[in-house]
Amino acid sequence: MKGNELSKNLHIYGCLYRQIAEKRFEENGIYFGQPPILKFLSEHPGASQNEIAEFLNVSPASIATSVKRMEKSGLIERSPDEKDARKNTLNLTEKGIKAQKRADETIKGIDDEIFGNLPDEDACKANEFMKLLNQNIIKLAKENNIKVRKGNENV
Repeated sequence: MKGNELSKNLHIYGCLYRQIAEKRFEENGIYFGQPPILKFLSEHPGASQNEIAEFLNVSPASIATSVKRMEKSGLIERSPDEKDARKNTLNLTEKGIKAQKRADETIKGIDDEIFGNLPDEDACKANEFMKLLNQNIIKLAKENNIKVRKGNENV
């Protein structure tokens, strides 16, 4: 069984998880790419677009598009950096804080549905197994000069 079937199962899990999350986020008025930005800003108020892009390992242009949409919908606000007038800082609005909490609740709800009937011992074993797979794939990514997202480096 080693790699092929396991990779296929991981792929199916990842694809279906994303589809379920997208649908549930949409039901809550959140686009799929917004939760990581909301989460980052909740933990790093006053961050710049470049800081978000670097952390999420995406292009600054991609973040600029999302930020514009999120600002237009009232989730975030942009203001000039007090130390450097050339830069803008980003912060969550009250609506953004609520959206970030809904996104967290959505993810928790999905996880509870998926893992709720899994005995604790099996969940711990599965988690240890996934940590090992993540270590292996991070190593492989680095060997292939693929940038690893900052939050994912220390699994």
